[in-house]
Amino acid sequence: MREAAALHGEGAYDLAIAYDNAIPHLPTLGDMRRVLQEMRRCLKPGGGCLVSVRDYVPVLAQQQQSAPALQPYGVRKRSDGSEVALFQVWRFPQEQDETKVARIEGEKPLPSYELDLVEVELPPMEAGSGVAHPPATLCRAHYYMVTVQQLVELMQEAGFVEVARVNNPQAHQPIIVGTKPL
Repeated sequence: MREAAALHGEGAYDLAIAYDNAIPHLPTLGDMRRVLQEMRRCLKPGGGCLVSVRDYVPVLAQQQQSAPALQPYGVRKRSDGSEVALFQVWRFPQEQDETKVARIEGEKPLPSYELDLVEVELPPMEAGSGVAHPPATLCRAHYYMVTVQQLVELMQEAGFVEVARVNNPQAHQPIIVGTKPL
């Protein structure tokens, strides 16, 4: 992502998309800005950029950053008919690891957390209660709690114009849009 224009060509695309909280994986605000600049470079003049990100303002306001948070996602049916239970566990470090702090020189570090996405395979109903350890899959990621307003500002700094948050009640995350100048 940091060298997108070199890999994909400058001015080659009408639309660049970073969806489902992709940007907060990057380790610094400077990296986030650089990726947004690269996305802009890949766009044709007048091209659009769409970014979706979790709204961390309520999380920051409500979450005691010492207690893990459980985010259930319910039971899902796979294409083969089997079922899985999905949930996330958000763990907030007691002290921020300086190697995992997003910052720009002179700015306050962004808070971060570890996210575990857990998928537990549910045994078929006919299996009874004898299944002691159902198979589970765990995926771990590290996120920086960059706010929507911070991303709007980073997109503007990266050279996008008409940057705005789109309020769409059907979207599960806020969407930020911007345009490459003509």
